[in-house]
Amino acid sequence: LQSIPEDLFANNPQATDFSYCFSSCTSLQSVPEGLFANNPQATNFRDCFNKTLLQSVPEGLFANNPQATDFWGCFSGTSLQSVPEGLFAHNPQATDFYHCFSGTSLQSVPEGLFAHNPQATNFSYCLYKTSLQSVPEGLFANNTQAMNFSYCFSGTPLQSVPESLFANNTQVTNFSYCFFGTPLQSVPESLFANNTQVTNFKECFKDCTSLESVPTGLFANSPQVKDFTYCFEGCTALQSVPEGLFTNNTQVTNFKECFKDCTSLESVP
Repeated sequence: LQSIPEDLFANNPQATDFSYCFSSCTSLQSVPEGLFANNPQATNFRDCFNKTLLQSVPEGLFANNPQATDFWGCFSGTSLQSVPEGLFAHNPQATDFYHCFSGTSLQSVPEGLFAHNPQATNFSYCLYKTSLQSVPEGLFANNTQAMNFSYCFSGTPLQSVPESLFANNTQVTNFSYCFFGTPLQSVPESLFANNTQVTNFKECFKDCTSLESVPTGLFANSPQVKDFTYCFEGCTALQSVPEGLFTNNTQVTNFKECFKDCTSLESVP
C-alpha cells in the first residue's frame, strides 16, 4: 500500500475504532488531510500508522475527531522528521499518548503540541528513541492531569532539559526511565519541584554517561517516592553525591544498585 484515497472513510460517520488500521504498511509515505474528516465519533487511533514510512503528517488530520481519546503508538516507528503544532488541537478528550512518536526521527517538537489536551494522563514512551535534541519548556504546561512520564525521553540525544518542563504536572507518579540513556550534562535543581505525588524514580537517569553532578534539592519536594532502583546506575561521569539528596524521601523502600558502575564517584557523604 503506497497511498490512501482521501474519501476512503467518507461514508462511515459511526466509525469509532481505527486502531492498527494501517499498521505495518511499510510502503505508505503519506496520508491525506481529510482521511478522518467524516468520522466524528472516532475515539481510538492506537498504532494507526505504526511502522509505516510516513515522513510528514497534515495538521488537520484529526481536526474533526473531537471524541478521540487514544493515540497510543499512533506514529511509532515511522519516518517522521517533524510534526505540526496543531495536530491534536481539536482532540480535548485525548488521554493516552503512550509510544505515540517513539522510534521516529523527530529532532524537535513544537511547544504547543499537547496544549489542547488537558485530559492527557499518559506520556510514557511518548518520545522514546527519537532524535530529539531539545525540549520546549512549555511542552506539557497544559497537561495538569498527566501521571506517567516513564521512558518519555529515554534513548534520545537530549543534552539538557528546561527547568519548568514538569512544573504544571502535579499529579505525576511515575518518572521511571524518563531520561535513561540520554547524554544529559546537567539537571536543573527544580526539575521535580512541583511533583509531590511521585512514587517512582527507578532508572530515571541510568546510563546518563555525561552527567557529572546532581543538585542537592533534586528530590526535595517528592516525599512520596518509594523506588530509586538503578536511578544513577552507569552514570560514569558522576563525581559527587550531595549529602542531602534523599533527606526528604522518608518513604523509600528500594535503593538497589542506585549508584552501580558510577566509576568516577570517589566518596559518599
